[in-house]
Amino acid sequence: MNNIVYKDIRDFTAAELERLFLSVEWSSGHFPDKLKTAMTNYETVFSAWD
Repeated sequence: MNNIVYKDIRDFTAAELERLFLSVEWSSGHFPDKLKTAMTNYETVFSAWD
C-alpha cells in the first residue's frame, strides 16, 4: 500500500517541476524556470507525494 504524503511547500527545483508537468504532457513543462518562479510566488501550494 502506497502512502501519499501531502505537503505545503514551495521549494521545488526547476527540474522537478519540468519532470512533473511534462509527465502529464502540459506544455508549461517546457518552461521550468517560469514554473519555479510561479510556484515560489504563489501564496498557497499543496502537493501530494507518493
